[in-house]
Amino acid sequence: MKTPFHQKSSPLLLAGFGMLCFAAYFLVMAGSPLSRLLRFEKTTGEVLAQAQQAFEASPLAQAGLRRDYEVTASNDLIKYAQEKRLPEDARAQLLYARWEVRWSGEIKTSDGEDKKSHFALEYDLSGKLIGFSQAYPGLKDSIKVPEAEAMRKAKDFLHAQGLDTATVRLAQKKITEEEQVSKYNFTFERALPVDGELTEKFSIDVAGNSVTDFSREVERAKSDEQFDAGQIAEIAARSSAAVLWIVVSVFLLVIFLRRLRHDELEFRRAWWWGLLGLVLFWGAMAFQTWPQWAEVLLLGGFTGIFAGLGLVLVYTTAESLSRDLCPEKLLLSDLVQRGQMRVKEVGAALMRALFIAGMALLAWSAIIWLMGAAQIGYFDIDDERLWFLRPSRYWASEALFLVSGAFFIVLMLPCFWNAYLQSKIKRRSVFFLVLMLSLHFSGFSNHLIRPHWLGALLCLPLSALWTYFAAREDFFTNFMALLIFYLTFTLALVTLSPDPMLAGPLPWYGMGVAALLGFAFFFYKSENTARDFEHYVPEYVSRITARERILKELEIARNVQMRFLPAHVPQFPGLELASICRPAMEVGGDYFDFVPHGKEALSVFVGDVSGKGVSAAFFMTMAKGIIKTLVKRLASPKQLLTEMNEVFYENSPKKIFISLIYGYFDMRKRTLTFARAGHNPLIVRKSQGNEPEMLHPKGLAIGMDSGYHFAKTIEEITVPLAPGDTFVFYTDGISESMNVEGEEFGEEKLCALVNAAAHDGAATLLEKITAEVNAFAHGAQQHDDFTMVVVKVKG
Repeated sequence: MKTPFHQKSSPLLLAGFGMLCFAAYFLVMAGSPLSRLLRFEKTTGEVLAQAQQAFEASPLAQAGLRRDYEVTASNDLIKYAQEKRLPEDARAQLLYARWEVRWSGEIKTSDGEDKKSHFALEYDLSGKLIGFSQAYPGLKDSIKVPEAEAMRKAKDFLHAQGLDTATVRLAQKKITEEEQVSKYNFTFERALPVDGELTEKFSIDVAGNSVTDFSREVERAKSDEQFDAGQIAEIAARSSAAVLWIVVSVFLLVIFLRRLRHDELEFRRAWWWGLLGLVLFWGAMAFQTWPQWAEVLLLGGFTGIFAGLGLVLVYTTAESLSRDLCPEKLLLSDLVQRGQMRVKEVGAALMRALFIAGMALLAWSAIIWLMGAAQIGYFDIDDERLWFLRPSRYWASEALFLVSGAFFIVLMLPCFWNAYLQSKIKRRSVFFLVLMLSLHFSGFSNHLIRPHWLGALLCLPLSALWTYFAAREDFFTNFMALLIFYLTFTLALVTLSPDPMLAGPLPWYGMGVAALLGFAFFFYKSENTARDFEHYVPEYVSRITARERILKELEIARNVQMRFLPAHVPQFPGLELASICRPAMEVGGDYFDFVPHGKEALSVFVGDVSGKGVSAAFFMTMAKGIIKTLVKRLASPKQLLTEMNEVFYENSPKKIFISLIYGYFDMRKRTLTFARAGHNPLIVRKSQGNEPEMLHPKGLAIGMDSGYHFAKTIEEITVPLAPGDTFVFYTDGISESMNVEGEEFGEEKLCALVNAAAHDGAATLLEKITAEVNAFAHGAQQHDDFTMVVVKVKG
């Protein structure tokens, strides 16, 4: 893959070009139709001073109420003005936005009760009063007044606001009679000369001798159509974005659960990111709801907890999948998270992030210019976009929301979804198209332009630009670029503010960008490079590597063990043989073997080493070596087991022992001689008998005694052979096999199966026993090896 041009260019030149793009975006936004439409004529300080003067003249001036203010926008009127291309002189007649200044709190009444009180004022863009509301305990102590006097008070109030009352008509009135006061609500209206679709309404509440509430509204005539093309496009856009995010979230959740089951997730870092998400969201909500402590603690707390847990889930999955598919994109983010930021590549990445954000803003500038020049579409402005006209705590809240939102977007789309699509789509062009459409319809870049179809069309090149950088750049660069873009994109609306540019959040933004550029230059000039630091290896990668190494070693051990067991059942004259050995783990401690002595005798061994796994397999191998040595010169089972015990006891740990049964089939004498060293009994089904027998000759397990007691205890039994006789050697992994209820299979069931299949061949009997035991266990995990040898005497 060729190196992109922006990675070959000088990072300083790229950063400088990005800064020029920032300036161009601010200039274009300041001269846009939206800025000309929402141009405030009074500064925040002037409006607050005007409101403060009115408040101090009210009865609540000395009540100690808390002041708050905000600016709200009328999105419907802003849309209407842009669609109709209304002249700028119509701005004074339409209420595109309004200042709301409110004092609220509790006041003690004469009887000692605390009652909520408030005093609120609303002003239009020129600072003219368009709303008024007050409530306090003494307000109802007025005498009742007749309707005519209340009407006069209402019209006098309108006249005092500079309104010619002869131009309005009474549209509605409501009268409410209470014990001490009469309440009147009068609604006046008139048609605005701007357009026949607009109506100006004035609502006034009169209680006793006072005007308690006043509001001025401009309403647009409602259309009879239920849905227009814009509404349909908006529903389609919102639905497509919701579907996309749901699909991505479902895929992420599935991969999270799958990797969690396979222990392929890193949680050590994720919990720190989850804590950061909790702090960001909690802080953002706290700044908005302060000083309502209940909302700060409950709403902010629950929001922060859910956001933090969500960030843990998203981070662990995105990081794990990306580390498998494109680990090189995590190199810089690993260095930054480890605090190793003074690295040349980190400085270059920050400068490229400024360039990428600048390119995206340049694309936005072209879109804004095109909309103004071609007079197409309009901008969607709601209250949240005017955060810079609120108290400074809202600035902090907006910044925290932007940072946390950038985290989620980068982790979900350029990180997780990018890596997932790379793993599934091999054709580069198809991958690019799918990722571009995913970014495009996610709604993070075209949510300001209306109608939605126009925003989708105009923002398509912007989505292609983001896709190009998302596919080419590492995740740290993408995150910083998106964060810078969001901050600058949102902050550009500050050009609507009537306040001096240095009085709002713009200076903080400027200092932040300058500091970022300074750090980038400082890091870029460092002699340290990414190659000087070790690559970060998550704990789960080390665990997986160790697990794979152990599995490989177990596979080798299993292969070695299998070589020590008979590869196939021998064909021996006069006997029909069948065997099975199935370890409960990768390797086990069960053992069986056949040793022919010419064509006249056959030795059969079945044993079980204490313990499981590799150690048991090792001692099983040791036991086989001893047996192979002794069986060449000793035919007596009792004597062989006695000497084997002495050798094994001297060469093994004292906690290790072996249960073993050894049967010697002498076909010349037609006898079976066997001894048992602490092993399961031998099941014998005589052809002339009615029920199987379980033979229990005495004997200690090998390795439990140095030799004296072993030799004194062990017994040897001889059984005559007749055609059709069946002998079953087995380990306790069969009789003690358990089902999901914890019940054991038991020796009684085993004997019953032997009896039921007494006339079957050895292989058939073995298959029936195995199938019955498996059906009994029914998927329950088994903890012991499964070994059995069946010997049937031929006729």
